[in-house]
Amino acid sequence: IALHELIARLAGNFHLVSGADDLEDQTLTHEESWQFFDRDIDPTLPPPLRKRNEHGGFQLSVTFTSDDGEWWTPLGPSYRCDDPPVGEGWAVRTDDIPLFEPLVRWKDRSENRWVILHAWYRWDDEIPEDEEMQSRNRRDLWSHIYSWLVKPADREALVEYLERHSLMGQWMPSGSQHTTTAYLGELPWRAVAVDCWLEVPKYDDLVPTGLKVYPAWTEYLWGSNGRDCSIEDGVHAWLPAPILFEAGGLRWRPGTREWYNTDGSLMAQYYEGSGHSAVLVREDWLKRTLRKTGHSIVFGWLGEKRLLGAGFSGLVGDWTQIDAIGSLVGNKWAFGERRLERHSLPATSSSK
Repeated sequence: IALHELIARLAGNFHLVSGADDLEDQTLTHEESWQFFDRDIDPTLPPPLRKRNEHGGFQLSVTFTSDDGEWWTPLGPSYRCDDPPVGEGWAVRTDDIPLFEPLVRWKDRSENRWVILHAWYRWDDEIPEDEEMQSRNRRDLWSHIYSWLVKPADREALVEYLERHSLMGQWMPSGSQHTTTAYLGELPWRAVAVDCWLEVPKYDDLVPTGLKVYPAWTEYLWGSNGRDCSIEDGVHAWLPAPILFEAGGLRWRPGTREWYNTDGSLMAQYYEGSGHSAVLVREDWLKRTLRKTGHSIVFGWLGEKRLLGAGFSGLVGDWTQIDAIGSLVGNKWAFGERRLERHSLPATSSSK
């Protein structure tokens, strides 16, 4: 057993002797301290570092310091605050909308291919210091990447169905969320985590009848406004879904949002920074794991390109909605065409 797991398990198991008459001085064994919903220190994460601030005092730094923008940055536009101002027609121009494949597949400096299972991308205007420039309209382009596991025989039917429907509204199944009951280092082995570490049932009323569709990611979220005294800024991460996590033999590295295989190689990592968040997995690992579980994987892209009024006061002019579907079957990738749809605010009738 890993040392961090042993420490966490020892911290979460204890005996309680009660003197209550109705319990007749019985010794009660509690296998998990989460039963009291009152844990206030996380033995699986290091306390954040203290550093001096500009006033000479101390402040706590973030829990994780491993996010490195040079390691991964999604390909997309750059909207600088000193660019010339744009007109109301900017949001229906499509020349700066990125291609689909680079948002899903990425190659690092060592020539390793990575796949994004789930992501939130946002490209928007830099915030200028000049007050006059702050009164200008602001450019905004956001995108979500989703992924779902299906049996290879169902892949084509699911792709055809999704290509006829927009992903707007988040009606497809999403990864389950683990909050307040299990720490990041306790997934998936701790008892309370196991209770939640389940497959998401199929959505018969949302996808073609008979198709089983499972999200390829799951979410971890622990807020910073609770009793926990070991976390200052909250902890958030996406990680591979249980089907992939267990079949792929992943192990968490303490103090990080990284997961490794049995030979110590990095296979999955959650990253956030510069307006972007994503969980990335090694492509070779993903292909091996999909073969082991007997699944194919389908990817969805949903986004919007919008022009916002000064101070994000509302939409200005028309905007563009983005949808696209891709998939991986065995070693074969397929990326569908982007569907770019123009939208307008509903017309309002003037009062007489």
